[in-house]
Amino acid sequence: MADLMHPRVAANYAAMGYYPTDDATLRGIGFLVAPSTEAVKCLDPCCGCGTALAGLATRHRYPFAATYGIELHSDRAATASGVLHKVLCGNALTAHVTPQSVDCLFLNPPYGWQLKDGDSMEKAERLEHQFLSRYFPALCAGGILIYIAPKDSLDEKRQHWLLTRFEDLTVWEAATNRFDQIVVIARKRRGIIGKADEAMLENFVTWQSGKA
Repeated sequence: MADLMHPRVAANYAAMGYYPTDDATLRGIGFLVAPSTEAVKCLDPCCGCGTALAGLATRHRYPFAATYGIELHSDRAATASGVLHKVLCGNALTAHVTPQSVDCLFLNPPYGWQLKDGDSMEKAERLEHQFLSRYFPALCAGGILIYIAPKDSLDEKRQHWLLTRFEDLTVWEAATNRFDQIVVIARKRRGIIGKADEAMLENFVTWQSGKA
């Protein structure tokens, strides 16, 4: 990930930045997303060893699903190739995915700040936001987003971004408190970008404050 992060932290990221989605959270997501007999296409742009997407899109729940992954680490990409239909070994932030070609986007991206070039440690943009913005066009209208991110990364700006582009949006706590994660499950709006639901914005406040 040296091209995404400052050189001083890239080495540390390579050793410690891979955190696959925990099994308990995956089981919970499985209860929230309905099975389908349609020929759906599922994409995980940060697939690691492919375990998460393969565990969600099992044959008995999605018998005609096609699963796709992108993974930067060559060994993990090779492992994922054994459980997903197709895997690209490369940088997900430079890979091309055909717009509106994916029915389900599973996204548990790297967490933290991308740093600006140079010797400074000045922050640029959160990696979670960068991945979400990058892969939003790949999701078809009516498609399902499953987005796992730290609770504090969903600031007011990102809440508006989500609520104007998605509907039927729900937020859940992850089963582990390792990164204070939440799971956002939503359906991509059809047509033009809509207006953010004020009631949902208030719900975000209560979720993030721990009151609900």
